[in-house]
Amino acid sequence: MSIVLDEARTLALWYTLLNKDVDVLGCLQLALGDYKETPTHFEFVYRFRYYRDDNIFHSQDEKHWYSVKIKGSQAEAMARIRSILERMIVLVSDNHVQPKLEEIVHRPGHWQEFQNEFFAKPWMHASTIPGDMA
Repeated sequence: MSIVLDEARTLALWYTLLNKDVDVLGCLQLALGDYKETPTHFEFVYRFRYYRDDNIFHSQDEKHWYSVKIKGSQAEAMARIRSILERMIVLVSDNHVQPKLEEIVHRPGHWQEFQNEFFAKPWMHASTIPGDMA
């Protein structure tokens, strides 16, 4: 499983370093097929990363992937995700890290700005997949 950025589906991303050994990255997307003017079905794909080494790629880090379906408005879905992640920070963080929940929202018609903001983050490491392989 992985997070695939897609201009038509990607709505927002969240990232937080929970403590010195664990971070969370998640992406809210339109559910496949729900491309109507006011969508009501969403998918949140997220992962926990447990650090094992300092390698960015080909790392021994352990990743646990999850996906959850959410019904409601986009604002409700985003509020639920934000609330869960903020609560997780309170419950799991330790004194070694001052957790900060980072949120990047894709505003319709501003895909390039979304990508620029995402790829400028110091925690962002990505590889690209050719269009015919995605």
